[in-house]
Amino acid sequence: MYTTHIGTQNCSRATLIAALVALASVAQLSGCTSVPVSMADDAAKWEKRTAERAAQRWADAIAGRTSAAFALYSKASRIDYPEAMIKRHVDSLRAANAKVVDVKCAATSCTVNLEVMVTVAMQRVSGRQVAVPAQERWVLEEGDVFFVRQ
Repeated sequence: MYTTHIGTQNCSRATLIAALVALASVAQLSGCTSVPVSMADDAAKWEKRTAERAAQRWADAIAGRTSAAFALYSKASRIDYPEAMIKRHVDSLRAANAKVVDVKCAATSCTVNLEVMVTVAMQRVSGRQVAVPAQERWVLEEGDVFFVRQ
């Protein structure tokens, strides 16, 4: 008979295998509840949601509603980037508005392509508006999408 020493008990091979199977079953079942939602399952829904949130983040930032814009940042981005920097960033760009061009989502993140209208100061021309392409990354976090500052 095959036995192994675990702690202070001797277990037969059958008992050991049964314990491992039970442990694996519990681990597999508990894993099912913590698996994140995949955006690939309903890409159109997530692309629409991400486009709305990206447009809202820019609208809030341009209008000076930094708290509302900051709420759309991912947890990691909020740690690394203080809320006060949003206003400085938008003011330095002299951004007037932003338009979402397209959104592509994968399993847990989306790429958003935008056109941001900025005011460029040039000699003899005051305040010319120029469309500048921008790309953002949004990630799935706590059941919604959030902006990742790169």
